[in-house]
Amino acid sequence: MKKTLNIVVGVASALGIMGTSQLAQAAGFNLDFETDASGNALDAIALDTHGANDRTDIGSLWSSIGIDISTNVSAPLGLFQSNCLPQGGTSNDGFTVPCNSSSSDGDPDLATGDGSYGSITYNTPPQGNVLILEENPGNGEPDDDGGGGTITFDFNRALLTSVKIGQIGLIDDAEGEIVVNFLDGTSYTQEITNLGENDLTFFTIPSDKQVANFSIEFDGSGAISGVVFTEFQAVPEPLTILGAGSAIAFGASFKRKLAKAKKK
Repeated sequence: MKKTLNIVVGVASALGIMGTSQLAQAAGFNLDFETDASGNALDAIALDTHGANDRTDIGSLWSSIGIDISTNVSAPLGLFQSNCLPQGGTSNDGFTVPCNSSSSDGDPDLATGDGSYGSITYNTPPQGNVLILEENPGNGEPDDDGGGGTITFDFNRALLTSVKIGQIGLIDDAEGEIVVNFLDGTSYTQEITNLGENDLTFFTIPSDKQVANFSIEFDGSGAISGVVFTEFQAVPEPLTILGAGSAIAFGASFKRKLAKAKKK
């Protein structure tokens, strides 16, 4: 799990460690974009090397556990490896993956950890993969789109019984707003402002209500480092329910047989 600046009580293991059946038992988890729903590691650069028309649909990587991510602009969703080395800069963490190869390809503004480039010095917990709107899809150098756009997280209630959000992490000098819509028809809006280059900021959602969906509207560049769910519970699998029912039936039958045996 990625390190956060604020501790959220009840957060369970990272997505890559839990299967769907385990999610049904989990109090919550951290969607950190390091693995897909099956626990397969995600390589941000490799996912962006298949050409603009043959890229992996990033927004569907977690659909099997009830999370669908979409955008309202032509720029597709992408991943950026923020544990990186800025061109001409330093990484005191020893990161060697390039953040950028030029001023237009890649983006040092999304670097996390302890490092510097030009006049910028940053020191934040390393965040690994972060979610972006991809400016140049398919060129193998992920970069967030300066034109902005809205990223929306929808939850499939046919698969999920409980969704509650604790924190949302953002990177860079992002501006815009976070809008959380709850199942009871109410909503919560948080303005995003006054962030600086390479800043890592965690926004706490001050509500324990069930979430229908939420959106992050970027006026310009920026990235989502992760989402901390304080509750994320899956609908019990049919086989699990069947198994539990069989166990109960067996237990009742066994008790009846035991009672008859005692009467003899």
